[in-house]
Amino acid sequence: MNKNLSLLVVAFVTFCLSQGISQVAPAPNPKEALIVEILRASGGLDAFTPSIENFVQRYQRAFPELTSQEWDNIRTKMRSDLVQVTVKVWSANYSESDLRAFLEFYRSPAGQKLTRLNGKITQEITTESEGVGRDTDALIRWMAQKKQTSNQPESGMQTPPSALNPRSR
Repeated sequence: MNKNLSLLVVAFVTFCLSQGISQVAPAPNPKEALIVEILRASGGLDAFTPSIENFVQRYQRAFPELTSQEWDNIRTKMRSDLVQVTVKVWSANYSESDLRAFLEFYRSPAGQKLTRLNGKITQEITTESEGVGRDTDALIRWMAQKKQTSNQPESGMQTPPSALNPRSR
């Protein structure tokens, strides 16, 4: 009975999704239309893809009975929902004037360069940040060891690890 109910729900959702949900639902007012255009110009729509794919892959393993078309419909719905969440939050926080300025920037050569290089730069920052984490770990361990040995005769590290000097990276 429970499986039949689940299949019925999946069938209903699939039917609803197949009834014309587009990749990005049209924005009902100019401010919302600006936000969608900014997402397009900035590559923001593409930024949703990895999260959606991770979600779908996790659930595909749990629900192998769903077809590829049903999973495509779920991806489409998730993208639409994420756009609508973004529109709602941005609408509450930015004026139409702000949004026009953002769009003008993202259409400019500098904005296009930012969009083009954003993934590469984010990866470089992530890689460098891992080094910061290792260095901070070494500093914390050195400080803790120094406190533990402060009441004992001189032993252990007397100076911080050389990796803690940011200039050495």
